[in-house]
Amino acid sequence: MFLYTWVVIIYRSIVTLTGIPGNLLILFVYWNKTTLASAHVFIITLALCDLFSCLIIPLEIHYWLNEHDYTDTFLCKLLLTWIYLGWNFSACITTAIAWDRYLVVSKPIYGRWTKKKAIKVCVMCALIATLVTATVPFTSHVETDVTIAGPTIVNGTSCKPFSNGYLLVGVPQYIYFFVIVLSMISLYVKLWSKMIKRRDTTVKFALKPRCSQINEKKTKRDRRRDNKKYTSSNNEHLETEKGNRSLKRAPKEIETIKESTYTNDVALVQHSISETVKKFLPSSSSNEPVMTLNGGQITRQEYPAKFHNSKGPHDDNNRSPKFGNIMSQVPNRFRPMSRLTRMLILATVVFVCTWSLSVFFFLMDPITSKLSRQSFGFTIITVLSLTGLINQTINPVLYSFMNTKFRGECKLLFKRLRRRVSNSVCHL
Repeated sequence: MFLYTWVVIIYRSIVTLTGIPGNLLILFVYWNKTTLASAHVFIITLALCDLFSCLIIPLEIHYWLNEHDYTDTFLCKLLLTWIYLGWNFSACITTAIAWDRYLVVSKPIYGRWTKKKAIKVCVMCALIATLVTATVPFTSHVETDVTIAGPTIVNGTSCKPFSNGYLLVGVPQYIYFFVIVLSMISLYVKLWSKMIKRRDTTVKFALKPRCSQINEKKTKRDRRRDNKKYTSSNNEHLETEKGNRSLKRAPKEIETIKESTYTNDVALVQHSISETVKKFLPSSSSNEPVMTLNGGQITRQEYPAKFHNSKGPHDDNNRSPKFGNIMSQVPNRFRPMSRLTRMLILATVVFVCTWSLSVFFFLMDPITSKLSRQSFGFTIITVLSLTGLINQTINPVLYSFMNTKFRGECKLLFKRLRRRVSNSVCHL
């Protein structure tokens, strides 16, 4: 056995030992959810696909251990079919995740996929993967292979498609891969442009002062003028002791009565509005819009932040808060992206990068096959051509680092397992 054979066996064994429990953990966390969104459906389907790919790796290890003495044609056909089917299905589901996240960000109200639609998309991906892989079992066989091992030439066997079968297997696979990569790149470009526009809107929204603080800057003269305008249109019920006495010569008590009447009317209107709005809006602690009455006009306050002047937001100590604190007060519909969306987009980026590297070295096979199997360079090239297998075990790691709820569910699972093990030991 050559050096690259041992490296490949160790690499695939690590992927299997980490991918199987990781994907089972994902299935346990998301399968027990009472309400499943479209993202959860895709996460469960992708975990099932990765788990399937991890379960067939022992067959691959058996092939690598008997690389030059492999004679079972049925296992050869079965192994290649399962490998291509798992990869094609995983690629289609990853593309569906990219589409779903793009619709969630660009059209958050009317563009979201429902659970039923997500299930239909998963079934469609399974049919597409089966169609692309349909020619693999009919074009695969075990043939005699010539291997260069330094100064010597070793005769052996290898499991591969027919020489004429590459047109039926390789060409559809490469076309399928490039269509998926181009669609993902176009979606990411559109998503990036949407996020830039949303970020600019969010910054303007966060730094925009409320209308009420401008009204608070009114002077006493402006407030008195507003009161006079109000009382001049409703002064029919006000009469002075002398009919010919002008309003300028009226006692100060009358002006006080007018001002108090206006204040009571405004308070009554504001109270009725607030009571009506409370029926349709949540509590004031949430970041939902609030209706207030400022200067005789109804204004819409988008978030309950505190402002002391028209220059921008300030906290209780009259200090300008950090941008993160400002963004935490912005409503959810103006926030750029959820943690789940960032997690799934990162998973798709890892998928595209790793499989692009693998496909590149597969395309370079006519050149790399001339290298000696005992060389260190051939070992590195072989490992790099298998970087796509990282996707079968990387998703649980990403979910653990980026999703706090997922970590909490995993801790709860481990506590339950520890409790059951301790109880079983105590009974023994």
